[in-house]
Amino acid sequence: IRGLKRRPFRTILTLITIVTIVSSSVLLINVSVSRETRIKRSWPSTKISSLIIRSNPSSLIKLSVYDVEWIRRQEWCSNVSYMEEIPDLEFYGPDRISRITMLSTESGHKRIINVLFVDPVFMDKYYDFSKYVRGFWKDFSRGEKVILLPTNYDMTVGDYVTLNVEETLLSRQRFPMPLGTKELGIFRVIGKFDPSQLLEFRKMDNSLLFKDVAHTVLIPIDSVNDSSVTISEITVIVAPGFNTIDIAKEVAYSLGLPVIANRNGFSFLVEWSLEV
Repeated sequence: IRGLKRRPFRTILTLITIVTIVSSSVLLINVSVSRETRIKRSWPSTKISSLIIRSNPSSLIKLSVYDVEWIRRQEWCSNVSYMEEIPDLEFYGPDRISRITMLSTESGHKRIINVLFVDPVFMDKYYDFSKYVRGFWKDFSRGEKVILLPTNYDMTVGDYVTLNVEETLLSRQRFPMPLGTKELGIFRVIGKFDPSQLLEFRKMDNSLLFKDVAHTVLIPIDSVNDSSVTISEITVIVAPGFNTIDIAKEVAYSLGLPVIANRNGFSFLVEWSLEV
């Protein structure tokens, strides 16, 4: 004690050193990294036990056919399907590609549209979609160059239309640069649907099936092979006896994307997170 009082400056430095070392050790011990999946929110939905996995155009993680096939091989998968879209805006690091999809008729008339590529068998089995189509639904098959149009379009069944995509590169370092126009193919109109009947058409998680149904055209999946066409959503029918929330956590951790799990009339948003 006499030594501490005799050398106050050294005593203060010693105390500061001890406090710094002890507090640093305690802080380091209490810092941890947690990688886990969490339920972010829930809402009322359908009673079909299912999963919905959506891709975000701004994310570097993209859904692919390999993801669909991986899900198909799992024992908890009773059925799986996916939708494809042509995103209006797609991110590639700091750059973005803007796209405008055009429908052209034989007479030269053009119209800006939204394109949704769907699985005909899945749509008819789980949404009974064929009853909303006026025309030849049986011709709406996977991989075929056929198209369904809203009834407010002036084309008739049997006409042929052409789809084109105009792409523009948007960069922070330079002015927008047109990348040209790509032709996706010529499609035969095999039917039409009334947009007013589908305004409140719901998916299994109780969200709207069509964002802008009056300007949306439907094409079978696998009918266009182009880099602008990406998988936007995967829907999985879960086999009986499996817990959809537990499976959603597994899928969210494996794919790194949010997963919606349907269970007992409620939907749960499950996300993988990294927390410090």
